Amino acid sequence: MKRILGIFAVGVCLGIFLSVIQNMFQIERTVFMRWYWTLGAAAVLLIALCYILYTRKYQKQVSESIGLLEEGRANEYIEAIETMLCHAKGRNIRNTLQLNLSAGYCDLGQFNKAIHILEGLPEKELRGMTKAVYHLNLCFCYFHTSQTSEALALYDKSQEEFEPLRKKEESGGGIVVLDMLAAVARGEYDVAEKMLENARKTWVSLRLEDDYQYIERVIKEAAENGQGSI
Repeated sequence: MKRILGIFAVGVCLGIFLSVIQNMFQIERTVFMRWYWTLGAAAVLLIALCYILYTRKYQKQVSESIGLLEEGRANEYIEAIETMLCHAKGRNIRNTLQLNLSAGYCDLGQFNKAIHILEGLPEKELRGMTKAVYHLNLCFCYFHTSQTSEALALYDKSQEEFEPLRKKEESGGGIVVLDMLAAVARGEYDVAEKMLENARKTWVSLRLEDDYQYIERVIKEAAENGQGSI
């Protein structure tokens, strides 16, 4: 909304400026209107282009920083994202950076801090993949902080949103981890064990291996306690 108002304000200012030029130089109205619409359209396109380039700049920086997480350097990743947040302008960009910041704290096992960041985001303003990743991260944190009912409710509600993420290399493994955590939470340890076997063959990642080992421990403890059919 603020962006639309900003573009409208630019248009109004441009119109006033051109009106002054018209009166000052007594330009014929037909000629004036032709230049008015031409310059107005050019101004709007320039603003849109600047915003696209500005957004892509941060997308590129975030993509480059993701490698730090894959290498187990979560602290450096968090520092990089926080540096971006110090300079980033625009609500959408800042929301996306906060979302990425929560992933860093998840990797450090600081799930309550990640939840604090995620629950502070305006969910109604999130769209498409951004909203799906938001629910993915929040659901993951709820499972790891024993907020099982909240986690399962969010997991079930978000299935349609998660579907596109299952097909992506960077997020498919994370969705499978959620599937296993949900199965474990429901006591379906045999299902979780089969998922784990398949996941280790399909989604090979240093980051995911930590989750695999966690789920493996839970399944093992359940077997030792006589729960599930493993």
